[in-house]
This record gives sequence, structure tokens and C-alpha cells, in this order.
Amino acid sequence: MLGAGIVLVEYHCKGGLKQRAVEGHRGREDFEMKRFILVLVLVAMQYTVNPGDTLQSIAEQYCQGDDPRQVAEFREGIRELNYELIGESDVWAGLELKINRWE
Repeated sequence: MLGAGIVLVEYHCKGGLKQRAVEGHRGREDFEMKRFILVLVLVAMQYTVNPGDTLQSIAEQYCQGDDPRQVAEFREGIRELNYELIGESDVWAGLELKINRWE
């Protein structure tokens, strides 16, 4: 299977909507629990590096977040996945990279 199931727990109590673990709250009668299932699929891609591309620019192109920390983590994920090819160096034109991302 190419995915992972994550169960998020959301519950209502007298104080309003809560989105945290319900451990320690079991047995209380002042909340009703709803369960939602989020399914993530891992997409494996092949990318051919173009002239002028850097590992950073590729990460910015394919990372689904705008936070610089997310992009940096995604960039290092690409490096780790392709470490045998690029090691600690940057990329060069014509190189075939593997890129994994969640959808």
C-alpha cells in the first residue's frame, strides 16, 4: 500500500470544539467524539535537472508549503533520497532525481 492512514480526533465539550488527544478524558460525559480519517498517498516522481536548477529551486517548485523550514526539509529529503548520486554537492543539468511527496 502506498499510503498511510492517520486518525485525527476532534470532539465537542461544554467549552467548545477541541482538537487534541482525548487521553485522560475518557469516561467523561460532557463531550461527544467524532473521528475523521485522512489518507495520504506517497507519490514517487522522476525529475530531470535543467540548466540553472539548484536543489533549493527544485524543492521550492515541488514543496507544497511556503514556510522556509518546510522547503528546507523537503530539499534535504531530496538530497537524502538521491545521496548516492549527489552526496553533499548541488545538482547539475541532465541529472535524474527521485522526488517523493505526499498528496
